[in-house]
Amino acid sequence: MKLLYFYPENPLSHNQGNNLRAYQLLQYFKFKGFQVDFVAQESHIKNAFTLNDIETLTKDNLIRRGTLLKRRKRSGLKYAFSRIVLLYKSLFNNYKKVFDRIRFGQIKDLKTFIAKESYDIVIISYAYNYRLIDEIDFGKAIKILDTHDFLSAQFNRPDLFNKEISIANLFDYVWSISIEEDFLYSQFLNKKSYLIPHANTINKCETTIKSEIDVIYVASKNHHNIVAINWFMDSVLPLLNPNINITVIGKITEVVKASNNVICVPFAEQLEPFYQQSKIAICPMFTGTGLKIKVVEALSFGLPVVCNKRGVDGLLNKTSNGCLVTNKANEFADYINKLMDNQDFYDKNKTEAVSFYNQTLSTSSVYKQLDTFFEDAI
Repeated sequence: MKLLYFYPENPLSHNQGNNLRAYQLLQYFKFKGFQVDFVAQESHIKNAFTLNDIETLTKDNLIRRGTLLKRRKRSGLKYAFSRIVLLYKSLFNNYKKVFDRIRFGQIKDLKTFIAKESYDIVIISYAYNYRLIDEIDFGKAIKILDTHDFLSAQFNRPDLFNKEISIANLFDYVWSISIEEDFLYSQFLNKKSYLIPHANTINKCETTIKSEIDVIYVASKNHHNIVAINWFMDSVLPLLNPNINITVIGKITEVVKASNNVICVPFAEQLEPFYQQSKIAICPMFTGTGLKIKVVEALSFGLPVVCNKRGVDGLLNKTSNGCLVTNKANEFADYINKLMDNQDFYDKNKTEAVSFYNQTLSTSSVYKQLDTFFEDAI
């Protein structure tokens, strides 16, 4: 089985859930003996994918070969001509000018990379990279969109819903990471939708590292997370027992004020050591869609999660899953305080977290779902 996999970021950087998902898929492909050509985008952000990372993936036998689609400085005439062509196309296909993150020259780069190659399967990550399959002829290859999220909902743009569905219909199959998104796609797509959840390959359930972090919160700096952490800091933190310490990790720390019991870690190369030292995770979210990767990560380490109602989006079970759910600040604080003070209550929720994760989100369970997909599709 020969497969082309486009993922724009760095699967070796395990500080974000989407990167962990990409790495998990590469591990599955290796397990199945697939020959994988991997494509990423050049970026100037910290921890971006590099040619050295291609060497690492190749040495680890996760890919056969790989390339980076370059970020070019756009020359005047060529750039102007490309924009005129794109504008002309958009007059007849209005949805195609939405969700476009393929840069100038990258279509040509990919055509060069795959010249004289033929693939059984082509996987494109994120709907806004649709042009890679819309403007390149992959012959009889099965084309899969790995959505990662329903973007019109994530960006709170309901006016883009129909356009996103139109883009998804360019593919033969669509992978969703949450049960709600899978249901939504299945209602509107002419093609088949499959639920392929996110899983972590390492979990804390079998470790006995001492918990030095009482509460952990991992998040990027987007609008949803900013609203969430502001609510937590203003409405929940004052209600917690004063001896409880909280560690906040990620770019969200830019809007968090550190204190004696609030520790900020702007960047973590690996999240595993932090989860292994934590007792409780939180996911205070009122907006946003899809499976919350931070919840999956916490459950994979056997941590009870205190969250708002949005925190259990995408989970197959909404109860008895290790998550304590409320939108009320006083109840949110009470759950954290009780988990810290009542060992029986903590053990019960930890056991539920471990059981739910192993049954629905573990590597073995996700591999079974991938097996089912390839048996149906090939």
